[in-house]
Amino acid sequence: MNLIRLRRIKRVIRLFPHVCKESLYWFWRDLLYSSSVLIEDEKSMLSWLMIKTHIIEKGLTMPERRLGFGTDRIQALIRKVNKTIELYGHESIEVQTAINDLEQYLLLHEQNQYTLSSDIINSINRLLKYKTIDTEKCYQENRDNYFKETNDFAEFSKQRRSVRWYSQDKIDEDTLKKCVELAQNAPSACNRQSLKVYFISDKEKKKTILDLQTGNRGFGDSADTIVLITSDQRYWTWRERTMAYLDAGIFTMNLLYAFHYHQICACPLNALMTIKKRKALRAVVNYSKTEIPMIFISIGRAPEQFMVPGSQRVKINQICQFV
Repeated sequence: MNLIRLRRIKRVIRLFPHVCKESLYWFWRDLLYSSSVLIEDEKSMLSWLMIKTHIIEKGLTMPERRLGFGTDRIQALIRKVNKTIELYGHESIEVQTAINDLEQYLLLHEQNQYTLSSDIINSINRLLKYKTIDTEKCYQENRDNYFKETNDFAEFSKQRRSVRWYSQDKIDEDTLKKCVELAQNAPSACNRQSLKVYFISDKEKKKTILDLQTGNRGFGDSADTIVLITSDQRYWTWRERTMAYLDAGIFTMNLLYAFHYHQICACPLNALMTIKKRKALRAVVNYSKTEIPMIFISIGRAPEQFMVPGSQRVKINQICQFV
């Protein structure tokens, strides 16, 4: 056994009790206060509504939209909205967003003369009596307007949305490098810069990665390139390990803005995978054992017209507090 390996083992033995103590504490705390446990808690229920309504929005805006899609999810959403109204009222932006999205779902099928089940139609119509505001709706966009030039950052920021429609036009490597170079302006803890960006455009490799990711059904295969951002854990001590995700989040937002600046459509995709899937991913991308996948992004050039989800934001007083 070489000297370096022996030193590593000694450090692991020395740190192991401390790592176990803190890790178990935070694991227990995260589990205790998570929506997995607080099922009927108001915040958990409202969060569930926002997640499930966004899933419906994705169905409304898919490139190959299927009429009659997601009936089981629609029924589950209706039940949850009714339960939330019963327990906490109907005024929250989350409840209003759910009602508005259900209304848009109903109108879409009426306009296309597709008959939904009477149970779904009647249930949505009953919920409409609780509608008090119009929230952000899914809408059709065109390429020129989406990438309209502006010197106003607020306007530029509001232009950018997650887009799941892509043309057949290829994105050249020089443009992708420019996007990463621009994203490097993102702050990084103590200037560590632990992140790496992988661009996967090979057809077979893309298919394998999309099968592993599973959150891209209905649009992922049309993306020109799949982006993978990883963080190298050698840049962090064990106490700092979660900071890698913070760095990745800041960098990812900068990269999304850079894609928009270079007129590239993008949609972030989670990198939550089992150990087995992570091993399969590393076999495809060939990143180091010390790297952890942070996030995927599907990217492509924009078609002439495409659909964009509403993605309603919560009210500012829900997240802004002065102490």
